[in-house]
Formats: sequence, C-alpha cells, structure tokens
Amino acid sequence: MAIDTSSSPPSCHPSCPLHTTLLLYTAEIDHLRREVQRYKDAYQRLQLDMNSLNQKYVAEIEHVANVQHEKDLVEHELEELSCKLFEEANGMVATEKKEKWQLENQLRQTQEYLSAEQTQLVELRERMQTLMAKERRKGSVDPRDPRNRAHDDLQELHGFQLEKFREYVQLSRTMPVNKLSHLAYLKYCQTEDIEPCLRFGVHSRLSTKKMMEYLMRQPCFIEQIPSGTPPQETVAVVQRPLHESPLVYRFRFDAQESWLAMDEYCRDRLVAVCEFYVFLRNIRLGFYSDRSVQDLYAENIRLRLQMFYSR
Repeated sequence: MAIDTSSSPPSCHPSCPLHTTLLLYTAEIDHLRREVQRYKDAYQRLQLDMNSLNQKYVAEIEHVANVQHEKDLVEHELEELSCKLFEEANGMVATEKKEKWQLENQLRQTQEYLSAEQTQLVELRERMQTLMAKERRKGSVDPRDPRNRAHDDLQELHGFQLEKFREYVQLSRTMPVNKLSHLAYLKYCQTEDIEPCLRFGVHSRLSTKKMMEYLMRQPCFIEQIPSGTPPQETVAVVQRPLHESPLVYRFRFDAQESWLAMDEYCRDRLVAVCEFYVFLRNIRLGFYSDRSVQDLYAENIRLRLQMFYSR
C-alpha cells in the first residue's frame, strides 16, 4: 500500500505506531534521495574523467602514429644512405683495383723496356770496345785525316758534356727545382733536344717553357683515347694532317685539367721528353746513387737520342 508523504499525516497521538512508521519512512526516503544524488554526482565526475581520458588516449594514439611515421622515414633514408655508401665503396674499390692493375701493367712494360734498353746498351758498349781495340791494333793514326779530327772533336765534346753532366748530378740534389735550368748541362739539353721536341707546330697553344717547368716537377698523363669517347673539343697538337694521322692519343698535365688530343707523332715526342725528365728527377731524388756517373751519362745519351729520333 503506497503512502502519500506529501499530504499532512492524519492527526494521531505521537506515540501512535502509525506516526512512528511514517517518520521512519520519511527519514529513509530522504536518506535514499541523498544517496541517489551522491551517486549521480559521482557518475557525472566519472563521465568527465572518462571523456578526459578518452581525449588523452586519442591524442596519444596520434602521437604514436606520428612517431612511427617519422621512424619509418628515418629507417628508409638510412637504408638508402647505406645502399649508396656501399655502392660508392664498391666503386672506389673497383676503381682502385683498375688503377692498380694499370700501374702494375705500366711498371711491367717499363721494366721490360728498361731491360731491353740495358741489353742494347751492353751490346753497344761491347761493340765500341771491340772497335776501339781494333783501332789500337792498327797502330798510330794520321792526325791529318778528317775522320780522325772529327773523332777527336767528338771526344772533346763528350768530355765537356760529361763534366757538365757530372756537375748536374752533384748539384741537383741540393738546388731548388726552379734553379736547375740554369745549370749548363740542362740548359744545353733544353736548347738542343727538349725544345725542338715540344714544338708541335704553329697552331699549338701550349707554352714550351711552361711545359718544361711542369715536367721538371712531375710527369704528365698520356693515354690512348678509349673507344666510344666523344670527339675532343680541343686539339692541342697535330704534326701531320688529320687524314694522314688521326687523333688517337690524349694527354693532360694535371688530373683536374681537360684532356688534349694529339696524333701519334706528337705522342712519341712527348713520351721521349717525359722519359728524359723522369731520368733527371730520379737523379735529383737519389734513386741512381748506386750507379756510376759514366753509366748515367750513357743512359743520358740514349734518352737524348730517343728525343732526336722522335722528331
């Protein structure tokens, strides 16, 4: 049976059981109302906390996604960089192996060439000794004979040049490179042999003096033009018409400079000059300290003859 608590309770004595019951019900209802309100307030607070946590959760998910995306980008860039580094390292190793093989091949060819030249020099010495022995066996010679006078003049010239060459061997190790050209021996060689070899025609734009100064310090680069190479824009030196002597070689004085094309005849001249300057630099650096001056002078004669024959 429902009890209407809004209406005034029927008048009864305070000690009446019904009055007591109504008072108890009223107190219990007030207590329940307060509990319900308290639960509502707690629920609202929990709802607000849930909304706040949900917003933080969504923001954290977005942050984690951004971090993961940046991580993926960095890993991708790192992988590409690693691949490029490995490719460059492999290319450098391959280039070094190729250059090493080329240098070893050039060294082997140079050693073979040197061995052949030394053999020819020994044979030439033996022939000269044989001829001199025959001349001595023939007895005295007529000094009025023009051939004998020419022979004496030649011997005198060789004696003079030998002394100047000995002077170069002794002084070249202590003098600056730019002062060596003032020595009588090198000045004579430049005038008689080197400069004629480096005159590549009226159309050449190369300075003979600058070329000699450079070659005295270090060698130049000479190679055959690889097949498939585009035509050279700059033609440095041509000794004969192009239809008679095509441009099959190229050279440059520094690795940073452009290649200059040349024909076979100019290449032979430049190679002869370079070999002579290599000989001079080795003397200055003391690489031939175990060889006598006479031996070096004979090598000097051979290299100068090579320059003569090249032109």
